[in-house]
Amino acid sequence: MPLITFWQFTHYINTFVANILRYILVHVFVFAMISFGAASADIQKNDDLPDVYGIRHTIELDRHILTVGDVFEHAGLFKDIALFRTPKPGETGWLDVNNLVEALERNNILWFRPRLPRKILIKRTGKRINDKMLQSVLLEKLYDEKLLDKEDGEILEITFLNPLPPFYVSQSETGGLQVLSLNIGSNKDLVSAKVRARDLDEGQDFKILARLEKKVKLPVLKKGALQGVALRKRMLTHKIFKKSNIAQNVYMDIDNMLGLIARRDIESDTPIYKNDLEIKKTVKTNDIVMVEYNLAGLAIRAKATALENGTINEIIQVRNTRSGQILKVKIIDNGVVELTQ
Repeated sequence: MPLITFWQFTHYINTFVANILRYILVHVFVFAMISFGAASADIQKNDDLPDVYGIRHTIELDRHILTVGDVFEHAGLFKDIALFRTPKPGETGWLDVNNLVEALERNNILWFRPRLPRKILIKRTGKRINDKMLQSVLLEKLYDEKLLDKEDGEILEITFLNPLPPFYVSQSETGGLQVLSLNIGSNKDLVSAKVRARDLDEGQDFKILARLEKKVKLPVLKKGALQGVALRKRMLTHKIFKKSNIAQNVYMDIDNMLGLIARRDIESDTPIYKNDLEIKKTVKTNDIVMVEYNLAGLAIRAKATALENGTINEIIQVRNTRSGQILKVKIIDNGVVELTQ
């Protein structure tokens, strides 16, 4: 193996050290440039917006104005700056990015990241017009203008005779339906209206024709009742009937029927007329009744003598057979009363 001179050894050492220094300087420079580029993406300097990774390619909203915050995920202080009107409720549109850049510049916002998608999809959410929405606004208009009088227990049902248009209205408080004009027939059974599906100052108008029908909710028996049976609350429920098919002498309130006796067999799910029931005294004077009451959480029962006639839910006086004390009680069943004082 040949020997190297001192000078050759020194040259090798210098070359090795120079390569190490060059490697370190190159990596330091690259790291510094990456850090500078990342810092320039922050929105805190020179009105710069984030780079292309901060932009949304699809935007879904329920407002009539598109803002900087809708377009960029990290808009910061610029988020509330208005840019464009959005499509109508339920519609979709495209935003050309060149137009976006111009709108940003008009608001003195500079964007130094030109690598962009060509277009941004804008979806405007909304509710499609349905029967329930139209019924609500029509009824409100009919009652506000005194075209109809609402009676106790009455239900007004609206049936639309023409198909509803495939329009949408905004889901926010700025949108909705507006009745522009309203006409009602002489028999108050038909109504025609002009309605606007509006979004702020814009809207789509359409006409509707509808039939009005009054209905009423009445108490009925769940399973029917035989003659002589006293009605209880658990035996009754409600059912809706056309008002035109119902006579006036029907029971409207369950509470007015409790304790009454069926004069004949009554079918289920049918209106109950006032001549179908009769009052029968469930407690008579001098009857021995059972008084029920609670005392400090304990159920107490005692016998008493009825001092007057009464039927279920009525208040009568009784005398405690042991103490002779006179009590006010409420009749809750045949021979059973509860203390009211």
